[in-house]
Amino acid sequence: MNRSILSSNPDVARNWKIQIVRVILLMTLCLLSRTMADDGGIRGFLIADLSVTKTDGITTVVPGQVVTYTIVVTNNSDPDVMGATVVDSFTAELGGVTYTSVAAGGATGNTAAGAGDINDLVDMPSGSSITYTATGTLDPSATGTLENTATVTAPAGIVDNDLTNNSATDIDDITPTADLSITKDDGLSTVIPGASVTYEIVVSNAGPSDAVDAVITDAFPTELTNVSYTSAAAGGATGNTAGGNGDINDTVTMPVGSTITYMAMGTVAADASGTVDNTAMVDAPAGLIDPDLTNNSANDVDTIPEPEPEPEPEPEPEPEPQPVPCPANASGLNLLFSLLFHSPVCGLGCPLMLVGTLCGIVAMRTSNRRRLRSRHDSRA
Repeated sequence: MNRSILSSNPDVARNWKIQIVRVILLMTLCLLSRTMADDGGIRGFLIADLSVTKTDGITTVVPGQVVTYTIVVTNNSDPDVMGATVVDSFTAELGGVTYTSVAAGGATGNTAAGAGDINDLVDMPSGSSITYTATGTLDPSATGTLENTATVTAPAGIVDNDLTNNSATDIDDITPTADLSITKDDGLSTVIPGASVTYEIVVSNAGPSDAVDAVITDAFPTELTNVSYTSAAAGGATGNTAGGNGDINDTVTMPVGSTITYMAMGTVAADASGTVDNTAMVDAPAGLIDPDLTNNSANDVDTIPEPEPEPEPEPEPEPEPQPVPCPANASGLNLLFSLLFHSPVCGLGCPLMLVGTLCGIVAMRTSNRRRLRSRHDSRA
């Protein structure tokens, strides 16, 4: 190359020198890789290509779910590689990790079965491989992403000509999922105004993930007065109000398998009618998937019976008719008058009958007199 160009352009000169150094180094490595010692078995520098892959076959994972990784370490180069290191440090969010491994192609040094992190010093002939199967359970409270990396590293004296495939990372989005449910019952089907009612409300998390900031509500109806309640948590649940009055409105944290039990007491209003209808609910927080929404509310309905009508008053019995006593010194006419006009037995019919009889007698006597007078006049 023209020296004037190199002297007039420092960048070109520097790049040219770098390229020359790279060529010299490459040639040196090639020569060293072919150099072998005699019987001592001391190696020169070798060029190899070790690789590792890792996958769990999914892109999203649910907290509380079991995750299984497949990790494959391979020697893709001609020279055997003795003393390579295989490492996988599992994230703290993945609990109870166990693994097994199977070697192929003459590879040795791998741990056949173990627990926790992988850290093996292995010998891998050309074309050999080791397959690890690792299983763990994602923490039920995990959020964000699940990220895990496995690596294979060549030993000293071995040059790996492709470092891009010496580590493998698997990343999954964490999707919390929990089946929240609620029940409510007062053990009754009918209630009467003024009666006391006690509801048992039970909220549960069947998992597989924890539920953080779930909301429990119960707005009691106007037919129920003087409402008070207590609550007790089990299984690590927190956030419930231990005791209160009126409606329930709690924001709670519920680990898998936990429960919260409320006991709510009230009195049916004196003027209540129809039904006492009450519903309690539990709602999943944002970002948590509830696979079954049919059990997120519970309804209890009690019938208030119609009041029985007041009985009709019994009619007062009419007095029995009493016979009129006959005075001992009464004359016949007085006795007849009393019987006809004052006796409850005769009533009004007796006087009318008497009047008709008297009129008939008077008419008969008048007729007889006229008949006698007519006879007398005819004889004269």
